[in-house]
Amino acid sequence: MAAKQLERGLAKSSLNKEHLSRFLEDLLTAEKTAMEAKLCIHSKREPPKTVFNDLTQDVKLAKAYEQMLSKRTDRKFTGVIEYCFSA
Repeated sequence: MAAKQLERGLAKSSLNKEHLSRFLEDLLTAEKTAMEAKLCIHSKREPPKTVFNDLTQDVKLAKAYEQMLSKRTDRKFTGVIEYCFSA
C-alpha cells in the first residue's frame, strides 16, 4: 500500500535510520517513478484551494444549507466531517 501511494505521488518516503523498511528499495523506486512523472506532490502546480463551511456560528446560514441539501434529488454528497455534535 505504501508503494502504491508513493507511486501515485501521494506521499514522500522518509529515510529514518531507526525504522528502515526491508522494502526500502521498492519504496524508493516507486517514489522515483512519481518524481519523474511529476505526479501530485511532485508537480509544480498549486494545490486546489480547500473551502470550509462552518455552520456552527450562523443559524441563518445553517438553515439555508439544510434547505439546499434537502432539495437535492440524488442525496449523494462528498466531504469530510471533522466533528459531529451530540444532540
